[in-house]
Amino acid sequence: MNRIDIFRSLDIPSPAYIIEEAALRKNLELIAKVQREAGVKIILAFKGFASWPVFDMLREYVDGATASSLHEALLCVEEMHCKAHTYAAAYAPADFKEILNCSSHISFNSLSEWVR
Repeated sequence: MNRIDIFRSLDIPSPAYIIEEAALRKNLELIAKVQREAGVKIILAFKGFASWPVFDMLREYVDGATASSLHEALLCVEEMHCKAHTYAAAYAPADFKEILNCSSHISFNSLSEWVR
């Protein structure tokens, strides 16, 4: 029986995201190897992968996450248990103090934005 037949036999409602833990862990082991051998840190991009149920596993392999909004920065703190590397096209003045509290790094679009 192939994987598709196995998933069909489980009677999982559609649409559904199914993550094969063994395959994800194999990819994460590769990420860990690249980090060790290259002497770099790899962080998760929530825009590319925001599947909260596996964040416990991801924390074992990556060194944080990116955020592009206050809510993503909060997600990083609450679910990844670390501060975010934050970049947004524009920062709302009302959100910025909380973004500062949730971020280890913040990127700006201009020096004038940084000064502001």
